[in-house]
Amino acid sequence: MTEARVAVLAALAACAAPRAPPASRDGAVWRYEVRVEANLDLEIEAELTGAGEATPLRVEEAAMPFVDVRARGPRPRYRVRAREAAAALADVDVAWPAAGAVFAPPSSWLLRPEALPAEGTFRFHVTTAPGIRFATAVHRAGDLADTYEGPATALEDASFAAFGAIDVERLPGREVEVVSARSLPASRGAVARWLDTSTAAITDVLGRAPRGTLFVAPGTDGMRGKTLGDGGGGVLFRLGPRVDDRCLVEDWVAAHELVHLSFPALAPVHGWFGEGLATYVEPVARARAGLVGVERIWQDMVVGMPEGLPAPGEHGLDGARAWGRLYWGGALYFLLADLAIREESGGRSSLDTALRAIVSQSRGVEEHWEIERVLDVGDRATGLRVLSDLYARLGRSTERIDLDALWIRLGVRRAGDRVHLDAAAPLAAIRRAITERTPR
Repeated sequence: MTEARVAVLAALAACAAPRAPPASRDGAVWRYEVRVEANLDLEIEAELTGAGEATPLRVEEAAMPFVDVRARGPRPRYRVRAREAAAALADVDVAWPAAGAVFAPPSSWLLRPEALPAEGTFRFHVTTAPGIRFATAVHRAGDLADTYEGPATALEDASFAAFGAIDVERLPGREVEVVSARSLPASRGAVARWLDTSTAAITDVLGRAPRGTLFVAPGTDGMRGKTLGDGGGGVLFRLGPRVDDRCLVEDWVAAHELVHLSFPALAPVHGWFGEGLATYVEPVARARAGLVGVERIWQDMVVGMPEGLPAPGEHGLDGARAWGRLYWGGALYFLLADLAIREESGGRSSLDTALRAIVSQSRGVEEHWEIERVLDVGDRATGLRVLSDLYARLGRSTERIDLDALWIRLGVRRAGDRVHLDAAAPLAAIRRAITERTPR
């Protein structure tokens, strides 16, 4: 999740602050009327319950130079030069440019007080100039046309939005809406197939199809993805100039981000849990779907897992910041959990069992869970204490795993730049079961 940047727009001093307007009957404490102009500037009028004439208002810090305030106080009127901000910043957390479009979360253009209310919602209604479209991952406000809302506490990290020359369509048979720029390095058909096959692969493991809005924009290099969940789950993918149709067939980024989209969000101190889960589940899911070779995923694990081991004097995974510990240290936790669940249950359960229970009881990334709840739900589903016990060993404490011994037991033997899979190894049957697609 994005760490909210804090900035303050000093309001002009006033002689006396008027009485704040009452909260509306629908629970909205902050209301906005947003007009997207033809040049992609945003004209916005707001009603901010609790704000006084001198209350400082803000958006994301980097976006503040592009906000022109015309009236202050509890009913501010202002203009956001969104296209100019996107061109100058090219920051996915603030504003990202595309030909004729801007991708920017509402936190970049909805002014609000520094203090977030404990209750209530923010709500915004959008109108657009002719030929301009608007889309956001923030949930619609009931049956109200072109109106969206979320908890006021979620506005700091509210999910993505896009406006301008964009296309909006739903993947057939999926609970996924795709919002894409009209100029991309890959064909529209290839993008749809890429997202559809990735969605199917993740669904096979997690038991429920990912739900949310997928934004696809041109990028600067390679393939990049970022997931936000507050107010509604969304992923922004950026395709670099060399990402063509062939690259999408081999891509892993979509599957990785779809795992994030499907799983409840945890506190930042447990960042390794979410990144490790996506790092482990993505290749397993793609191998089961035939999108990547089995040897390749074990080769990647043999090469990558050592990066996840603790350095001398390093504590458990909780609070880890190093890239290797976050991604590969977390992935090692889930590999060990998968092996232990399969062994202790005699093959009746697996990590899939635990993950399916967690996903089925949550709304995905838009819902925040405590890690104890995640572990409890997963362990109850398997009838074991594998997740909790392993968390005590690796999350809260430091235990160095003998990877060489683990690979021998699994029958994964490195041979130069490749791996050889030994069918006679003690855990060879479990290794095969992890990547085999079985009837559900």
